[in-house]
Amino acid sequence: MIPDKDNIGVTHKCPDVVYKELVNSLLDLIVLRLIDREPKHGYQIIKDIHEKFGVYFRATLIYHILANFEHNGFVHSKWDLAARRQRKKFIITYKGKLMIESFESELNIICRALNDFEISTPIS
Repeated sequence: MIPDKDNIGVTHKCPDVVYKELVNSLLDLIVLRLIDREPKHGYQIIKDIHEKFGVYFRATLIYHILANFEHNGFVHSKWDLAARRQRKKFIITYKGKLMIESFESELNIICRALNDFEISTPIS
């Protein structure tokens, strides 16, 4: 079930499958923004996405994204040895911050282009 206003403050009017696909298509940006807010380990990212968007992603997908980000220099990782359980925390890099800016700039261009389309007939 997708979150509603009584759950966590997210509301939408599109079918669940459309909403999930939109979140999935923005997953790289979402993960980078979460790490930009504060360093996080993979499980916390999965949990935050689920709480914020109501969509669950498998750990293998999130860790694959994180590995790609680390390989490309968008994040770096550090073991958190002080925690009760040792976890690898991911920290945004300058290159990662630039990637967020690029993502958001391109997304704004796409949204503006979509706004130029006229709706031919309202759906009733």
